[in-house]
Amino acid sequence: MAKFLAHRSGALVQPQQTGGSLLPRLVALALVVVLSRYPDWMALREVLGHLASTLLAAMGHLSEVRSSPDEVLIQAGSQSYRITETCSYVDLILMLTILSWRDRSPFLPNILVAGALSVLVMGLNAGRIALLAHWTAAGTSWYWAHDLPDSVLYWSVFGLTALGCLRRDFQPSP
Repeated sequence: MAKFLAHRSGALVQPQQTGGSLLPRLVALALVVVLSRYPDWMALREVLGHLASTLLAAMGHLSEVRSSPDEVLIQAGSQSYRITETCSYVDLILMLTILSWRDRSPFLPNILVAGALSVLVMGLNAGRIALLAHWTAAGTSWYWAHDLPDSVLYWSVFGLTALGCLRRDFQPSP
């Protein structure tokens, strides 16, 4: 099927030997989307809360993170923001790990790429949450401060990373 996907300089495009099979990754992606909602990911949510709180402090806001056994809150001024499982982008991190994994590559490079993607996603997400608190404190509506930036960031990171990772699977064969 891959040889019908594209033509490049007259050479048929076939899956590269260093990539992985697409079907197992798609199945793994479906499982990740479903299973990533079950644990509460408290440690990840706390780290995200502290990163966002640090960014808020850099923007001149007084903020603190409050954790209980079942929730993580960022208190910024008089507003509280609850960091949920979906706020953590754990599903995005896991999906990007699966997409970037090269089954014929050594373990260490795969882990380094997964770690770099995780750090990138956590940093961008912490910035998004800090801007949410900053913008809502200035009177911006929830849609403009949360919903729109959340959708744009999530799908942009997923799309660009997925295209970059999957592009390596369809290189011209020698």
